[in-house]
Amino acid sequence: MTNNAPPVSARKHWFRDRIWKDILPGVILGAIVSLFLGDIIGVLAIVRTSSVANGWSSPAQCGIPAGFVVEGGCSIAYPAINEPSEARYWVAQLDGTRTALNGANTYVIHFAAGQTPPVQAFWSITTGAAKTRVMTANAEHKYSVSSHSALQTNTDGSLDIYLGPSLPTGVPESNWLPTPDGGFVLWLRLYQPTDQSWTPPAIQEVQK
Repeated sequence: MTNNAPPVSARKHWFRDRIWKDILPGVILGAIVSLFLGDIIGVLAIVRTSSVANGWSSPAQCGIPAGFVVEGGCSIAYPAINEPSEARYWVAQLDGTRTALNGANTYVIHFAAGQTPPVQAFWSITTGAAKTRVMTANAEHKYSVSSHSALQTNTDGSLDIYLGPSLPTGVPESNWLPTPDGGFVLWLRLYQPTDQSWTPPAIQEVQK
């Protein structure tokens, strides 16, 4: 009786080639796609659950138990975030007309009297480059303004914070924050907030 089965060595080579050429690449591709898809789903979950107001957004469910999808997204976008009772974070890349913030322009954030960020500790505003989302160096070595900045209020008790490449005429230096070149992002942080329903006002471009 003739045995037509391939020799053992040939079967081993076929199995090895099948693993390396057909199965393993599919497993690797599937793992990579799963990682990217997981990141996308997590970030979309943050967007869906964020508070949005006047061009600002705030991750309302980061820092607290919110399900593994939202928590996974938060760990990517906000890896060191506190729970909302300890700190509230607002971020903006658009002004009040839904136009991207640009460091060549001058902007103002106008807080009506009694409507500055409500906190027990302090609040701060910082800038960063839109692409890298990190602070960039400036000649004034000034990277934030805060409730500790000796800010000067208007005669009616309101407060104006100016953002721009240079100090606007007549504006106190304490109320001005230099902006980086090109597109930029703003972060408004409230530490120990006392009113979770508070929302920041729109960022308005100052017309030249």
